[in-house]
Amino acid sequence: MTRIPQRSLERLESGAFDRQPDGFARGFVRTVAAAIGLDPDDTVARMLEEPVASPLAGWPDPRRLFAVLGCLLVLLCVVLLIVWGSEEAAAPGKAPAPERVLVRRDAVRALAVERGLWPPKPALQAPAR
Repeated sequence: MTRIPQRSLERLESGAFDRQPDGFARGFVRTVAAAIGLDPDDTVARMLEEPVASPLAGWPDPRRLFAVLGCLLVLLCVVLLIVWGSEEAAAPGKAPAPERVLVRRDAVRALAVERGLWPPKPALQAPAR
């Protein structure tokens, strides 16, 4: 009457589909329920488990939380840059920092000068003020 294979009916009766409420199991339950005179929708609803509440159900979505925290961090950085820049401009009594000149040491040239293979480089003089 149901046209469901006997093996599948035996598995359904033994509870083999209890942990797998997929489309086939629902179809089997619906067909058997209609064949024996039960409401198919009610029978399938009883077969399905109640949804389990997530332990983080009251918390906001983590992606949204990270997005908000990221925006706040960027805003904080912008405010700090603005405040720091205005403090630099507001200090009229401070002299500007002297320019620094980066001098790199050439180890090969220093060795050649030391052995007399290269003429020594003239010393740099500080700019006059």
